Amino acid sequence: AEFAALHGDSIVVWSATTGSISRNSGPTDSGPSLGALAWHPTSPTLARNVDANSIALLSAADFTELYRVEAHADVRMDDASARVRHLAFSPDGALLASSGDDHRVLVWDATSLERVAEFEPSAPSPAWLAFSPDGTRLLSGDLNSGPEIREVATGKLIATLDQVKQAVEPRWSPDGTLLAFSDWAGQLHVYDAASLTPSAVIRPSARPMYCEWLADSSGLVMTLETGSASVGLWHLGDDDVTTFTEDGYRPEAVYRAADPALFYTATSDEGIFEWSVADGRVTRRFELPAWA
Repeated sequence: AEFAALHGDSIVVWSATTGSISRNSGPTDSGPSLGALAWHPTSPTLARNVDANSIALLSAADFTELYRVEAHADVRMDDASARVRHLAFSPDGALLASSGDDHRVLVWDATSLERVAEFEPSAPSPAWLAFSPDGTRLLSGDLNSGPEIREVATGKLIATLDQVKQAVEPRWSPDGTLLAFSDWAGQLHVYDAASLTPSAVIRPSARPMYCEWLADSSGLVMTLETGSASVGLWHLGDDDVTTFTEDGYRPEAVYRAADPALFYTATSDEGIFEWSVADGRVTRRFELPAWA
């Protein structure tokens, strides 16, 4: 198993088994505009933004470009272009969603990059996108708009969770039953994914930022922005959040591992850490490129 991440203006691929770098693209021709990256869930393919407003499919083996399409270019923008903000594959790998500065979310055939759907969300430039586990719904939004959920096939608005302001990157549980996200008020919200009604509100001792579900949907891990701890763990049904600390380390993101006993965190300058859910220890640290 492997995973990829952006480091500077390069794509780096790590082995999830050894923690070592398998390969890296080196500096790309996209410069600082390279900011969106997604790994296809069923094939060795990456999607990334290139030239600010275009999307390319790449071979994950050697970064060869397979397809490229101009995505978020729009005559309403002063420079007739709009930066790609986020990319997300559907769980079955059939579709790719993108958001951009042109106030649009586009849905593409993930093989040919032919556009299959388009809609204008409430958020002017959605900073995050997430398909539901069954691939039928798409979640979008930013810090200034409540998360909204639409039907992928039609773009029809199903619901807007506008009672929660400044939500941060909501996450569907892997089993599709729950939806979780933090807010800037320092709370973690869990919703029933079917009824879209609140299931739990958790208030950690430190403000949560990014969260992610464990692989078995039994709980959430989160980055903490304040206080002495850096990572929090909450299990369904618990009243409190367990906090972990690693020498003042402040992760910028948290990621799900295939093994529910593990999770990952990352920063741009300290690399990727693998954590044990059982005891909150860092079990491995993944190296950063030597040329960075």
